[in-house]
Amino acid sequence: MMAKILILHTSTPMSEALSRTLSSPDRTCECAKTPLEALALSKQSVPDLAVLDVLMPWTSGSGLLSHLERYRVPVIFLGCERENMQHIENIYAGPCAVFGTAPQMAEILRSCRNFLSRKHARLSSGPLDLDAGTRKAFLNDEPLMLTGQEFDLLCALMSNPQKIHTRQELLRNAWGFQADGITRTVDVHVQRLRQKLGMDSIETIYRMGYRLKSA
Repeated sequence: MMAKILILHTSTPMSEALSRTLSSPDRTCECAKTPLEALALSKQSVPDLAVLDVLMPWTSGSGLLSHLERYRVPVIFLGCERENMQHIENIYAGPCAVFGTAPQMAEILRSCRNFLSRKHARLSSGPLDLDAGTRKAFLNDEPLMLTGQEFDLLCALMSNPQKIHTRQELLRNAWGFQADGITRTVDVHVQRLRQKLGMDSIETIYRMGYRLKSA
């Protein structure tokens, strides 16, 4: 099935570059110039992924974010200052990745592929079950209440539960980006996951990274 990607950026050349990079035989892109135009396009056909410029006038675009949240559409935010990354994650409750002011196209493409490849995955590991299509996770058959970022991190860990995942790998595989100096984000979300799964659910491997603990 052809995946639909919605692109909203303040720069027309950047929109065109994103469309060229992200388009493929199984992916099609639609570009909007304003949040209202993007909202109209998403109402006509809910996208599988959205790429949004954080510099857009969101006072007129809050309806777009609400609409995308309702359908759990993954969003790639571009152009964010490092000190504002956590704020962007907090204002969008769905799955998302946040990139800085000079993202590499290769990283954006990797994030796109990660989100779309997980869209219908079903994973199990011990008492954990995860359905990426419905964005639901279960522990001992009981539903887990996870944020979008926590869900994506758990998905990355469960995709290869025996592997020791470095922080950089988790940044890339969970949220689709790689940036030096922000691996602390992984530590914070691992701690939050432990609080929901059990404090011994994720092992810390000294100087290496994290691994999902076997049942």
